[in-house]
Amino acid sequence: MTFSGFGLILFELLAGRRAFQGETAVETMTAILKNETPDLPDTVPPGVRQMVHHCLEKRPENRFQSARDLSFALAAISQSGAAPALKASSRRSWPGLQTAGAALAVIALSIATYRWLARAPEAETWSGSPLGGPAFALDPRISPDGRLLPFQAMVRGQMQVAVMTPESGNWSVLTNNRELGSPMELTWSRDGGSLYYDRVADVPRGIFSVPVLGGEEKLVLENAMAPEALPDGSLLVYRLNAQRNLQLFRYWPENGRLQDLPVICRANVASENVRIRATPDGTEAVVSGTALGRENEPDRLLAVDIDTGRSRPLTPPGVATEGNAAAVSRDGKSLIVAVLEDALRRVVSTPMKGKLAFRILFTTTSWIWFLDTDPAGRVYVSATEPNDEMARYSATGQELEVVPFPSGAVLGVASLPDGRAIVPVRGLGRDRLVAFADGKNPVPLVATTEETSAPITPAGSSHIAFMIGPAPHTSIAVAETGTGRITNRIVPGKGEISSISSSPDGKTLYFSAGGKIWSAPSAGGQAGLVRAGDLVTADPNGRDLVIATVESARMRLFLFPLNGSAQHEIVPDGSAPLTPGNFGGLGGLRADGRLLVILAPVDSWSWVPGILDIHTGRITRLPWDQMCNTFCLNWMPDGQIVEIRQRFRSTLWRFQPAGK
Repeated sequence: MTFSGFGLILFELLAGRRAFQGETAVETMTAILKNETPDLPDTVPPGVRQMVHHCLEKRPENRFQSARDLSFALAAISQSGAAPALKASSRRSWPGLQTAGAALAVIALSIATYRWLARAPEAETWSGSPLGGPAFALDPRISPDGRLLPFQAMVRGQMQVAVMTPESGNWSVLTNNRELGSPMELTWSRDGGSLYYDRVADVPRGIFSVPVLGGEEKLVLENAMAPEALPDGSLLVYRLNAQRNLQLFRYWPENGRLQDLPVICRANVASENVRIRATPDGTEAVVSGTALGRENEPDRLLAVDIDTGRSRPLTPPGVATEGNAAAVSRDGKSLIVAVLEDALRRVVSTPMKGKLAFRILFTTTSWIWFLDTDPAGRVYVSATEPNDEMARYSATGQELEVVPFPSGAVLGVASLPDGRAIVPVRGLGRDRLVAFADGKNPVPLVATTEETSAPITPAGSSHIAFMIGPAPHTSIAVAETGTGRITNRIVPGKGEISSISSSPDGKTLYFSAGGKIWSAPSAGGQAGLVRAGDLVTADPNGRDLVIATVESARMRLFLFPLNGSAQHEIVPDGSAPLTPGNFGGLGGLRADGRLLVILAPVDSWSWVPGILDIHTGRITRLPWDQMCNTFCLNWMPDGQIVEIRQRFRSTLWRFQPAGK
């Protein structure tokens, strides 16, 4: 972390707002680079204000020169008794963080993080500049000679492949298909004359190619995604295997040969965490995944030997990397990756071989969705500004209320009988379940300092079941909704849990883990196998489950009776595919058979909210904003719908060391 980055974290914690905030990612980054730092509130002691502004000096030589200097400044403030109090944020602040002790704890945590990341000093000062292009653009992939920059451009609500001349900013769209889903990954062909890319909707639709100077799209390989070209002309791709996991494969387009490699990726196929980047010599690839046979370990960045399939970890499990933001330097010696921490994103370099040793290149406040490097060592990124919202609207789609809250990983929402909405919100490096009620500030739900997160479900009229502890989430806790007191813990030992539901009386929990659906008493006891499946929700009638399985062709739904009678498939009308994987799970199911679902229309980049009648298969698409992604949905007790969604802006930037 740079000292300026550390100062940005402290400013936001002390003021309850960002020091620099523009309407777009471009404006925000420009403000960080050029604008003077605004004043902190008068309630912040003078010594603390001086320290923060010292961190945020525009000229590096005017900032602290070492972590030791900063530690001395903090110690002096602490000994003087001038401990700061955190101001309540206009975007909701955590109760209990108003005390001086909590503020010092936050500072201590930030210092610890700083010392971990700053083992090696910054070698150079970097600067960034916007590249122009469309108002919404993602995933720049510079050509081998550095002259052309293909990327994804938003065209009428859907992403298409486009190409830009970086020096001029002139760009054009290469593809126009709106019937197979949006592209997610781009790579250059061996000869540089065409681009490979995937299209993904509910499942991977396939790998395609298009000439870089324009021409017709052609299908290369069905049911595959995330292509990465190798020097010999073959491609590395991910495909869904028989166990419904994304598995790494090597494909030779000239003869159709397909070879499986022993690596899987358990990310949602529609997420941004499915990545493959090869070394220039084609001997290794950096992937996000887990070695086959070690499925209980969390996905991380691995280096895979392409010939043997053997893999080795490049990052420890505790280091959170962001999106598809990973690339191999053009000399093949370094991995360039974006490291995610609450307020800031750091683009760092570490050797491909040998001991992990992060060297910080530059820091931003925007999400680094994707990055790539060119022969000159410059870094191209798509800088994204997300804003999380909780929307409440009627079953017909009439929007009633929108509540913004701090951006973070939100993968679930539950509604309680008393009308409160429970949402996991990320803050201070961990998720916490927070209760939202009309007209009131959100408050933590569970009386614990441990991490509490999704998936979550009401368990009867007075309890809630949720994940407890850090990822991977393998432990379930049950707590009273009135007091927040934890009454029981369940450790099924079945692997990472991707969805959870409860019987109406709260006595039985149903959950998905390891590609199977399990049941367990909420009071504790042995988990029993129900059937194969990836997602589950219980029918309020107490007699049936709705189970989803993600297969190579689509996501399938089944109505599964608990009395042992025959199950039957729920067949949607086909008007829009359902989103795969566990991003929001299945939404709530009402007694009348209306199931809330997240749709992945092939003509839209964003996921949209919908209702599926499980008796007739009819899908009703609810009104949506094409610049928002729906993450999760649930029914409220009064028949209204609560939705968690994320609004995006994204622009293309190029960063380079000073003087280059």
